[in-house]
Amino acid sequence: MSLLLLCLTGSIIATAQAPSPDGLQLFFKRFSTEHGLPQPTINSIIRDSRGFVWIATEDGLCRFDGTEFRTFRHAPDDSTTLSHNVVHFIEEERPSGNLWVGTVSGISYFDRSLERFKVYKTTHPPGTIYANAALDKKRNRLWLACTVGGLRYLDLSLQKVIAVKEHDLDKENIWTIKVDGDSLMLGTTGGLKVLDLRTQRVTMIDNRSAIRSLLIDDQNLWFGTEGHGLGSLNRATGQITHYNRQNGGTNNDAVWSLAKDKDGNLWIGTDGGGLNILTPGDRTHYYLHSEFDERSLSSNTIRAIFIEPGGNGWLGTYNGGVNYHEIPPVRFRLYKSEFLNKNSLRHNAVSAFEEADDGTIWVGTDGGGLHYLKNGIIYRYEFPAQLRHINVITSLLVEGTALWVGTFQHGLVYLDGRGGWKQYLYDSRDKTSIASNTVWALKKDSLGYLWAGTDRGVNRLTPKTGIFNHLDHPLEGNINRLFTDIQAQTILVSSNNTLWIGSNGLLAAYIPSKDSVIEISRVDEQGRSIPDLRVKALLEDNEGIWIGTYGDGLCQYRTTSGRFHIIDERDGLPDNTVLGICQETSGSLWLSTNGGLTHFEESDTTFTVFNESYGVQGMIFNRNAALKTRDGRMLFGGTNGFNIFTPREFAHDMNTLAVVFTGFRIFNEQVKPGSDLLARSITETTEIDLSHADSRLITLQFSAFNFLSQDNLIYQYKLEGFENDWQVAGKDHSVTFTNLDPSTYRLLVRTSLNGQTWGPQKMLRITIQNVWWKTWYFRLIAFLLFCAMGFSYYRYRVYKLGKRKKELERLVAQQSREIKRQNEDLAAQNEELKAQNEEMSAQQETITKQNLMLLEARESLQTINESLEQTVHQRTEKLNETIHQLNKTIKELDAFVYSASHDLIAPLKSVMGLIDLMRRQNQQDELNAYIDRTELSIKKLEDVIKNMIQYSQNSSLVVTYEEIDLHQLVHECLSDLKFFPGMEAMVFQVEIEKGFLVNGDQKRIRIILNNLINNAVKYRDVNKEICRIKITAEKGKSVWKLNVEDNGIGIPKQYLSRIFEMFYRATERSQGSGLGLYIVKETVERLYGEIYVDSEYGQWTRFTVAIPDERVYIRKK
Repeated sequence: MSLLLLCLTGSIIATAQAPSPDGLQLFFKRFSTEHGLPQPTINSIIRDSRGFVWIATEDGLCRFDGTEFRTFRHAPDDSTTLSHNVVHFIEEERPSGNLWVGTVSGISYFDRSLERFKVYKTTHPPGTIYANAALDKKRNRLWLACTVGGLRYLDLSLQKVIAVKEHDLDKENIWTIKVDGDSLMLGTTGGLKVLDLRTQRVTMIDNRSAIRSLLIDDQNLWFGTEGHGLGSLNRATGQITHYNRQNGGTNNDAVWSLAKDKDGNLWIGTDGGGLNILTPGDRTHYYLHSEFDERSLSSNTIRAIFIEPGGNGWLGTYNGGVNYHEIPPVRFRLYKSEFLNKNSLRHNAVSAFEEADDGTIWVGTDGGGLHYLKNGIIYRYEFPAQLRHINVITSLLVEGTALWVGTFQHGLVYLDGRGGWKQYLYDSRDKTSIASNTVWALKKDSLGYLWAGTDRGVNRLTPKTGIFNHLDHPLEGNINRLFTDIQAQTILVSSNNTLWIGSNGLLAAYIPSKDSVIEISRVDEQGRSIPDLRVKALLEDNEGIWIGTYGDGLCQYRTTSGRFHIIDERDGLPDNTVLGICQETSGSLWLSTNGGLTHFEESDTTFTVFNESYGVQGMIFNRNAALKTRDGRMLFGGTNGFNIFTPREFAHDMNTLAVVFTGFRIFNEQVKPGSDLLARSITETTEIDLSHADSRLITLQFSAFNFLSQDNLIYQYKLEGFENDWQVAGKDHSVTFTNLDPSTYRLLVRTSLNGQTWGPQKMLRITIQNVWWKTWYFRLIAFLLFCAMGFSYYRYRVYKLGKRKKELERLVAQQSREIKRQNEDLAAQNEELKAQNEEMSAQQETITKQNLMLLEARESLQTINESLEQTVHQRTEKLNETIHQLNKTIKELDAFVYSASHDLIAPLKSVMGLIDLMRRQNQQDELNAYIDRTELSIKKLEDVIKNMIQYSQNSSLVVTYEEIDLHQLVHECLSDLKFFPGMEAMVFQVEIEKGFLVNGDQKRIRIILNNLINNAVKYRDVNKEICRIKITAEKGKSVWKLNVEDNGIGIPKQYLSRIFEMFYRATERSQGSGLGLYIVKETVERLYGEIYVDSEYGQWTRFTVAIPDERVYIRKK
């Protein structure tokens, strides 16, 4: 039973979102609590005259500006807030833009300039909900539809709520209300009623079911019922028509909301049936929630619908938030695989298109076989039984009523259109067969030849004979041959019958009339070469050949100059991979890229990118899956289906780029409207006036009314009076200024989707008031005071100078007398100085004699120093002789070690050979055990000898740097050790590429490798299923590193610091001499390198050796 329900649900979903021939295919963007909505159930939704979206939720009134949801809620201690958080309707008052808001406890009036609410006190029965309202400008009333409380109105002159008691209307349960001239349309639980406001007469129109929604247009009164679907009352004839599940008019009989778009389509929101759209031709389309499609409805219960004048739609759902549908500049039709829908693709990966003479479009898929599109409906083509294994289509070509089908690994198939077929397969015995069973491209030239691009070049087929011609043309400077070697992924037959062939790293032209091949030189207009031109698409126009590449952007090969013009991400292309190209009649290009479907206007180099939000199949497209039909439509295929659309000249919708200021902060505190700093809401303000103190840190927030592509918007701002250039804000929605000088500024903000086409500028005038010490009158007073102070100071100085002159005259006379007295004293002192000079002359003679004595002492010291230097020289010569003798002794010791080790190894190997012979000839277990122990001892002795040799070589050999192929050296070491015990149990993972060259001493690097590999084998974990050794290397600027990692028994952390000591063994099961890692460390240090070890006991061990290059080695040495 559950499986049946699942299948039925899938069928409904597929039908709901299936493309319809009249193009009513809708995609929705969802907004929910994760985007900022306070609660996911929406009772009413409008977009006001300013551009803001207002949303009535069960937890407050929301204002959405495209970037942020701002929620207004009830606060018990603030009478200027909303009357209650459960909001049921919103009605805008024109032209003020103020809002009437109905909640479960009354009516609130929102003053947008102050962002405050006025709450109207009302008396109503318990449980009353103000469900709907309608403005009546003729009577200056706001009519209120109340459940439980019946019909009421707010007299806007008296500012008083009055109940309508005639005909017991105050006792009705009314859900919706509309004003139609002098009539009031009432949707009640008892049916549809009309109140004549002139006669107060009430007429019952339809009493079949409760009425939940109303809509009035020029011809009809539409009413949605709670259990009988949709009804329409013809206003001229009075005839009622019903649309419900029984007659197929709707898919659900509970209609909650109604709206009409600019094309005359009626949008019907149901309770559980999703969105139904009734076209002017009385055809109904259904749109439902799908768990598999993020662009479907978020909920199947639609409580509110608002259609903008331009046609964009806002849907308020039950427990699913807000859904938004925007009419794109180009209407993209999407075809894809749909569960249980046989009129859909078998597989979403679309790989090829071709148009037949009758307008039928053949569609090939990568995994789903062949399809065709006819009259807007997809049909699945069934191959003959012998070909039904073919499911990957790589290329298509129509020839009359016949179809050529290129496949992946199944050759070329010819379908004659009458049920007959033929398959062309590669035959190694037949030179006239096709060269490969994979056919990437198919084209036919003006001479009737069919050209096939395969995995092994380009083949020419003569259809009448069925013979493939393998032309053989070598390319200059290229060993590949165009018709036998390359993978020809795309082919273009130009207007002059030249064959253009694109492949990975190659673009070539074949001229059949001359039977010659030209490899196109890949040089751009600046003379720079394109090293690896991977061609994915080709298109010819009047200027030359357009080339879509993998990674090099869009290229244009200009045949007149023979040069490439490259257009890439630096010019605005969303991605440098271009997989398909189509051209409009005007010359504009449409490109399928890995950054979305892109419209390119060459005249001003502008790009417009379309993504999933516009109905495009996805961001990833497939090679060559692009087609322009004869009637101008275009098709592009990707990994999630394909789109078909009619391109047209379009302009960017400037309304979606209009900017509004949404917030104003001073010192990061939001400024509330109605304060001294901000008289009106920032959304209604064109000028702000600030004191100098308040301008030290100000922040302005802004947003564009773009609800579909907000993440792609780029903002710029300019503060005129402070800077003249536009500043990039990027994706930030605010700008902050600090310490602005007193002046008047103009803040301009604008936005763009592509950085090329900018929306209208939004201006805010900012005036920073002067501080009192910077005003003109303060400066004038200060100047006058300065002049007065200067004059006063001058008079004061004259007076002081006169007084000072008299004082100076008195002091001069006094000083003259003092000077005369001092002259007399100086004469006496002069006589005294003469006597002192004579005494100093005698002292000088004594000093001269002492200097002579010092010179004699200095000569004696010099003689002593020369004697000491001679003694030091003699002792130095003796030390050098001693060092020479020590070096000679060391060399002799090394020679002895080397000789002894070689003398020991030979007999040891002989003994081991004899032991092996004994084991083969004698099968006694006990004797074999003795032999095993003997062999083990000899191997240990051999290991010690080898370590002695390595230690000797490391100590004695001169370090010789040379270029080493590390990949080759590692494999030589592994080959040398292949008979080492335990090697057969190891799995080696050498991740060093061939030709990996490093600089070092090859003999010492071999010592390091042998010992590290030997060590990893000895200490493998025999309990593990796979014993692995991984060897990697990496190059640095002046150092290269070698890493040897194993998954053996590991080393306990407490032993890591000692494992490089001579004769040290870290574990009881150690089998070696304790010299191996010591020799590795000594060898690394001899090269001035470093070695590191890291290990997790029981898991793994990794040794890292860092070897400097020769320049660093010489510098350190």
